[in-house]
Amino acid sequence: ELTHHEADWDAKGYVRQPGGTFGMGQQATSEIATQKIGADGRLKLSDSTSVQGTTYQQSNLLNGAKTSLVEARVENHITAALSAYYGGRDARDTSSLGTKRSDQFIAGTAYTLLDKKLTLRAGAEVGSGTAGSVMMPDRLILGSDYRVSNQSKVFAEQEFAKGANLNVQTTRVG
Repeated sequence: ELTHHEADWDAKGYVRQPGGTFGMGQQATSEIATQKIGADGRLKLSDSTSVQGTTYQQSNLLNGAKTSLVEARVENHITAALSAYYGGRDARDTSSLGTKRSDQFIAGTAYTLLDKKLTLRAGAEVGSGTAGSVMMPDRLILGSDYRVSNQSKVFAEQEFAKGANLNVQTTRVG
């Protein structure tokens, strides 16, 4: 992994191929026998606006399946309490069954109130066609974070996801 940080831009390039026993059993099953090659970058356009991008290809070394992703987004800090992001994503899953693709518009916002203790947020990832990629279905996420102290916060989140072979709702709290 190579990383570079500056005041106005950051970049990271990486090649990852964790072994089957990496992490003493803490590795996600989906990451076993995979190789991931990618790059991430951020460019600060102003004090309130930046552009971020990421691209990667993850290959399953056992069955040859591949997931490719390219994503770019603009992030704006509109006020001290309000931020928003918007951009696009292209994701492709290729396997022996063919290629599934998701071309998506992505957008979201967050608003902080109650003396920066409560953050309300919403994010959407909506395809311009069928959300065929298993990893990138169309989704809407609504959530909130409450800062209990400087070191801890609690959150609640509801996700609605729909794709070519997927229609789920997920609630997360913690």
